[in-house]
Amino acid sequence: MGILNSHHISNYYDFFRDTEIVLNKSNLKSLRINPRMIYVKCNGGQWPCIINTTSMQMATILIGTGSGAYVEFNKKENCPVSLKYCFMDSDNNPIQFFVNSVVQEITSYQQSRELALVKLVFTQRPPDDLIERLGEFLQVNDNFNKRHDEKIILTKDSIRELGLPKEESYIFIENVPRKCIIKELYFSGARILFVGVPKFLINKKAQLKLLFLDTGEKITLESVIKDAAFLPNRQDIVMATFEFNKEEIPMSYKFRINKYLTSYSKLIIEKQMQNAKARQEAAEEVSSK
Repeated sequence: MGILNSHHISNYYDFFRDTEIVLNKSNLKSLRINPRMIYVKCNGGQWPCIINTTSMQMATILIGTGSGAYVEFNKKENCPVSLKYCFMDSDNNPIQFFVNSVVQEITSYQQSRELALVKLVFTQRPPDDLIERLGEFLQVNDNFNKRHDEKIILTKDSIRELGLPKEESYIFIENVPRKCIIKELYFSGARILFVGVPKFLINKKAQLKLLFLDTGEKITLESVIKDAAFLPNRQDIVMATFEFNKEEIPMSYKFRINKYLTSYSKLIIEKQMQNAKARQEAAEEVSSK
């Protein structure tokens, strides 16, 4: 593992170790967790379970009160168990590992007699694969709040890094399609060129369509046009500011924007390290003369 990647994972653990993620359908999909491959092991037995929440230090799972797991967990306090995670990589190959834990608490789930909610506390720092997956997910949401207006100007390089085919795309305004040129993207919106009249566009509902070449994924960003003005010396082309509906922004879009912004920050760090090393070598060369 490279120094920067190791540093990245350590930062994830330091900043987000206590943050709990509710594993609803949307979050399971974003994290690429295969819920059918989640198991818990105890005293030589292994049983399927439903993972309800997770952090880098604990997890809660759902098990049946009639299952062997429920019987084993209740035999003694702080029962040692292992929780099996299963993530899918970009090629849909499973990444599986166990995390050693102890049972801290068992309660009924929503007053059900058939389901129990079990809190597991990890006995040691979990594998880097888990820290990286959860850390990136949490960082995306953290940056979405903190860096939501940090713009990415679309150039040949940024278009390639984002996985877009080109700066041209389509928007739908009041369900009417129009060709457009995307000039800037950010977590919460975009600035876009297209043919129109500003006074008829403000506060109109719109959708921005994007295609990502590397995955073939097509996404729609539900928006409202917050601002629009003619380009200088043009009375037909407008530059409009689109504000995305925060509740409906696809997680895959957030991941791409976050990856670009953090990669740019990482590049700056690498250059700083290279410059510091060059300065040190130059100083050593001068002192040796």
